[in-house]
Amino acid sequence: NTTPILVTSVSFWHYTVIRQQDLTPSITFTSIIAVFNQLKFALNAPPETFIDMLQVGMFQHRWYSS
Repeated sequence: NTTPILVTSVSFWHYTVIRQQDLTPSITFTSIIAVFNQLKFALNAPPETFIDMLQVGMFQHRWYSS
């Protein structure tokens, strides 16, 4: 998925071209850390959803078996 790279690139472009600000290493590093934190959440969501689905399946199996 190229969305984080695209969003980061467009954000940096907007900051430097449209707002005419200097893109310093501290700003760049902070922005990239924020993107990685968002990716961490996105990568944690599917396994949690899968576990929730398994628990619902177990509940339904137990409910209809009794």
